[in-house]
Amino acid sequence: MKDRVSGLELIGQYAGLSTNFGHTVVTDLTGASVFAERARFPGHGVIVMGCVDQQPTPARALIKDIDDWAELQRAIEGVIALCGAAFVETDMRAHRNPTRMRTIKRATLDLVRRFRSLCPICERPGFAITKRLSGLPCSWCGGPTLALKADVYSCEGCGYREERPVKAATADPGQCGECNP
Repeated sequence: MKDRVSGLELIGQYAGLSTNFGHTVVTDLTGASVFAERARFPGHGVIVMGCVDQQPTPARALIKDIDDWAELQRAIEGVIALCGAAFVETDMRAHRNPTRMRTIKRATLDLVRRFRSLCPICERPGFAITKRLSGLPCSWCGGPTLALKADVYSCEGCGYREERPVKAATADPGQCGECNP
């Protein structure tokens, strides 16, 4: 989000491993059906393209917005008749992919959270974690570990920084390079 008047720019982020992204080349309806089921079709969309030398060729054929099995069958049969094979991929457009919609929702919630997070000095929105510091002391030897010891919050407006330590006072020795090499 960017405010053109003030120049304020905030970015919401979410990184997750949940996706149904995939593609395959098929030469029959059975292969297409197996792929579509894995992609959670028809709840999640698929796109069918022409295929030449195992590569997608959308200039030869491109069919989007397939939302039922009969449409998928027609698309696959038509493209195979035209090209000899069909390239089938998950539709990653948000309106055709509920998994992606959930990810976008989480990024949007992060954006709202950042907007509501005001700098304690200048009250500019976007006071957020910009760095994470490792080095929480080991509970056995007291040496630094790889465990998180603090989050650093920063303001892009005035440059104010604040370290906020984690709640734990010490780290498990399993995270210590000395006690658990």
